[in-house]
Formats: sequence, C-alpha cells, structure tokens
Amino acid sequence: MVAKVFLIGLGMGNPDTLTCGGLRALQQSDLVIGSRRLLDALGSLPVRKVALVAAKDIVAELAASDEGVASVVLSGDVGFYSGATSLYGMLDAFDVQVIPGISSLSYLCAQLRTTWQDVYATSAHGRDCDVVEVVRSHVRVFLLTGGDSSVASVCAELAAHGLGNAWVSVGERLSYEDERLTQGSAAELAERSFDALSVMLIEREGAPCKEAR
Repeated sequence: MVAKVFLIGLGMGNPDTLTCGGLRALQQSDLVIGSRRLLDALGSLPVRKVALVAAKDIVAELAASDEGVASVVLSGDVGFYSGATSLYGMLDAFDVQVIPGISSLSYLCAQLRTTWQDVYATSAHGRDCDVVEVVRSHVRVFLLTGGDSSVASVCAELAAHGLGNAWVSVGERLSYEDERLTQGSAAELAERSFDALSVMLIEREGAPCKEAR
C-alpha cells in the first residue's frame, strides 16, 4: 500500500493550468493514476503511470502498490463534479492530501472576461439534468456537457421550450492549442456541431459576454 496519496485537480488538461502545488506533488510521486487524456498531458514526467478511471480500480491499485507516494489526477477542480467525490470515502486507510485545481467554470469565465459569482453551476454529463427548468430558474447557468447531452442538443431543447433567445457561450477543448470560444443564441447554436469536450455558459436574458475569438 502506498504511504501517501495526493488527489490533484489537474485543471483543463493543459499543464499550464496545473498549480505549482500540484506540480510539486507530481514531482514527489512514484506513481500517477488518472484517465489516459490526463496522463498524456503530463508528457515525459519520469514516473510510473497507470490509466484508470473507476474509483474502485484506483483504490485497488493504490492498495496493491508498494510505491511510497502516489498521485491521482482529476480533470478540472476536485470539488466540481469530480471523480474525487467517489474516492473520498474509500481512502480512509491512506494518508491523503487534496490539491484543488482550476475548474472549467472559472477558466471559461476568465476567457470571456466575465464574473461567475452569480452563475448557477451544474452538469448534464452522465446525470439527469432538467436544463430547461434550470435556465428558467436562473439568469446565468454554467453547464458541463457530455454523452447524450451535447451542446447542440441542449440548445435545441432550450429553443423548443421558448428559450431560443438565451445567449450561449461555448468553450471547446479549453486550454488546449485548438481551444475555441463560440457565442450565439440557443436557436443559432442548435444547428452547429461542437467538440465533445465542451462547456456552456447560458444567459437567459440574452446579455452577451465579450465577443468570442
């Protein structure tokens, strides 16, 4: 069993969004566990890397390993719809330190040069989410997308329920070299295709943020 475990929010995936504290923890580690996408983002870090996502598999690897220090890397921030939630109750036998990262919410709003203290944040990725009701109940909504809930399908649903004029800012592949920001009404964006790795800021009253790049 490893002696020390770091749970690290890796940010968007680009190492530039990794905090200095997260980097120091990785440099101390003998083992790093995470999704293949996140492990690939770490490049040539001289450490044993194991691609795992399911919490039970991660804990089994930590228990079976004889490395001194291990890090589990997680997308975005550990406190925002993160895999860390499933791990917290399963790591009581380990010495654990949690290092937060930059969430896609704070990153997108920074790119749009807008604040997020008044944003209602939720996820439609792998969970039931009544997006129409959420947007009707909140002026500004941040949404994680994925699976059956693509950007286009969310926008189409909004348009079908009388919210086609809502202003939508889409962040695709945030922090990567091919990052793209797109803005338009829900009705307009329902006709477009977006990368699966996308997030949305939906403004019900149609008050746009800065013009996207």
